[in-house]
Amino acid sequence: SDQDLVGIVTIHKAKGLEYDVVFCPFLWEGGLTPRGDGLPGLAYHADDGRLLAAPPDGYRPFCRREAFWLDDYALFMAIQAAHGQVGLSEWPDALRLREETALRSAKKRLAARVGYYKAVQYLFYEQWAALKDYANRHGIRIIGDIPIYVSPDSSDLWAHPELFQTDA
Repeated sequence: SDQDLVGIVTIHKAKGLEYDVVFCPFLWEGGLTPRGDGLPGLAYHADDGRLLAAPPDGYRPFCRREAFWLDDYALFMAIQAAHGQVGLSEWPDALRLREETALRSAKKRLAARVGYYKAVQYLFYEQWAALKDYANRHGIRIIGDIPIYVSPDSSDLWAHPELFQTDA
């Protein structure tokens, strides 16, 4: 509920953490009511639907530095959301096959959603970096992993099908 979300954000701020927003995707599965163009209620901090009403100094450099994956990922997520979360194989051919005209149109039409997904990634990155730094300072080493399976319904496959061996 919105009351639970306020409680989580209040606890988050009370612990002295830097961000006003805590990304809790598990809350959105039936918890928050979509507003505007279907994004969860948490997405709106300004009239235009941006997650970050006033982006921090690090946001634009993050977007430039991570553009090699972030742009395709955010567009993929925005298109998928606009099509009711259907799988990639059910998208219109022009979008599924990345036809330039269709991509240009989608980028323009879904600009707010694309910005939203970029902001979510930025917030996650910043919070993850802070958590990792905290853990490292306390003698805890966090290691990552590599994907051994890529979903056929992923931004990676959509953006770079030439890198994958598929049955299709």
